Amino acid sequence: MTKIALLSFLLTFQSGTSLSSFSPISHLVVTARTTAVTHKSIYPQQHRHTVRLFAVPPVPTEKSDEEWKSELPSEVYYVLREEGTEPAFSSTLNDIKADGTFSCAGCGSPLFRTKSKFESGTGWPSFYAPLDAGAVDLSADFKLILPRTECSCASCGGHLGHVFDDGPRPTGQRYCMNGVAMSFRSDALEEEDSNLLESILHREASSSVPKPPLLTVIPLSLLYGGAAFGYGDSFIKGFLVAKKGGVSFPSTVFDIFPLALFVVCSYLALRGLVQLF
Repeated sequence: MTKIALLSFLLTFQSGTSLSSFSPISHLVVTARTTAVTHKSIYPQQHRHTVRLFAVPPVPTEKSDEEWKSELPSEVYYVLREEGTEPAFSSTLNDIKADGTFSCAGCGSPLFRTKSKFESGTGWPSFYAPLDAGAVDLSADFKLILPRTECSCASCGGHLGHVFDDGPRPTGQRYCMNGVAMSFRSDALEEEDSNLLESILHREASSSVPKPPLLTVIPLSLLYGGAAFGYGDSFIKGFLVAKKGGVSFPSTVFDIFPLALFVVCSYLALRGLVQLF
């Protein structure tokens, strides 16, 4: 711990940070490796760049596009700053199961914990919740016409991936992230600085799930709600016609389909609205 504090002090002194604002915890410098190597990987080389791992919610990181481009490897810049997508099954983070923290590859801000990671089968690292509500920002993405929930680093604004409503409990959400946009650090390495790990665990314990943006919830809820209304109306009309003609209803299994679809669409419409509360 003493060596880490001394190293952080020397680096802080060299960068010109005032002693009054110096903290060996929030200024701990770690080296993050960002790599996406598989038998079919288009990123055959490993890249190293230095990022800061913050134990507490960091101050927003503001850099020019030229600065990001000079600091980040090309594949990391493509995802974080140009909102690109890495190939499925290309990230080594897919296989990580050890306890630890997944941080932004751009600024080092903690984003996710292994505890919330699960195997989605999609080929991208997936989580059912971020570290806490302050770790990520959620916004509406209309690039595919229908709205999607985009997930970005709350500190530097780097693009991480998208959020979908097909995840496991307790949130039912799937944070589908680009592995190249993150770095991983095991808790075993953080034992050198118990205060840093304790701060991250505290954020995890007191975490709350961020609410989705209105523009991604309302359109889909209206769409499913309209479909539910149509199917419900069709079922009622069928029932009234059968009753007027003295025919038993439902007479076939197909008569129940509109009712089943009404239930499904109603559930989908209400599920999105519930996330806002």
